[in-house]
Amino acid sequence: MAKIDLSIENLRTKKASEKRAWGKFIRLFLLIVFLFFVGNLFVQIPPLIKKIQRPFETYGKGFANSKKLDLSSRASLLLLNYDREGRLEQAWVATYEASGKQISFVIIPTEIPITTKLDRKLSLRELIQEDFDRAFWEVATLVGSPLEGYVAFSDSSRFSQESILSARKSVLSLGFFLTLSAQKSWLDGHLKTNLTLGDLFNVFRSFKAVSTEALNFVDLGESVTGSSFDNEKLTNQTKPIFIDSEVADEAASVKIINGSQVPGAGALFKRLVTNLGGRVVGVDSQKSSATIIKVSTDKKKLATKISRFLDTKVEREKGEPAADVVIILGADLVKKLDLN
Repeated sequence: MAKIDLSIENLRTKKASEKRAWGKFIRLFLLIVFLFFVGNLFVQIPPLIKKIQRPFETYGKGFANSKKLDLSSRASLLLLNYDREGRLEQAWVATYEASGKQISFVIIPTEIPITTKLDRKLSLRELIQEDFDRAFWEVATLVGSPLEGYVAFSDSSRFSQESILSARKSVLSLGFFLTLSAQKSWLDGHLKTNLTLGDLFNVFRSFKAVSTEALNFVDLGESVTGSSFDNEKLTNQTKPIFIDSEVADEAASVKIINGSQVPGAGALFKRLVTNLGGRVVGVDSQKSSATIIKVSTDKKKLATKISRFLDTKVEREKGEPAADVVIILGADLVKKLDLN
């Protein structure tokens, strides 16, 4: 009997020993797997970070690419959709009002003439193929709002209310981050923008923060009469959309001087200033070589926003002020944007 008990005890001891050995083996195996995983991360992460941080390709020569995104107040972006042959299919402007947490998507007819260049009437679709920076300027003056940048897709799905709502649902989701590398690869081949990846993330965050009820869609086709845009209809349609609450609260008086020698440039810029919330007290013509913005009071919000758009500086008015803000459109703007 004692012999049987001893055999059972030896068997138990042997099984316990084998169990401990298996436990050590499993822990060692898991440690090896963990170290392999960590090592693989160290190998994969640097190229991944480099890939994600790689700047996007851009359009234009400088004017459109010089803009800086600021989502602390009214901010507007030009959204473009090209087909695989590089022809413009759609043009929208997305404008975000920070204080009201609201986004409006403004649909621009691309086949309606928006400018005259060398005695040729050009639609946005035609102009953008010839001169991206000029097209960027013309869209801003058409809708009456400075643009902080552009996002241009190629060979992508068409913009629609449904696609916008779908994008809002998917961005910054768990699936979005799990496929970040693959999405960046796709964007590198299908997106051109002056925005950085950090800018895009800020746009996504603001986009997610806006409720679906605060997303508005406006078609500027309603401002077309015959085969051209009706300026009065454009003003009535765009002014409620692009007003900047901070600029409107400041209520700065503005005088515009068209020194560019381009007929109508002052009137076009008047709509832009008025839409933002500025109070235009006069539009004059006076030859000037340089584009300058002058301020005579502490009301600088409008001046700062316009100076960023025009790539010019703000100076203090030294003489008798004609208004809180004086905007001088100079001949240098004509040269920069080929406005002749």
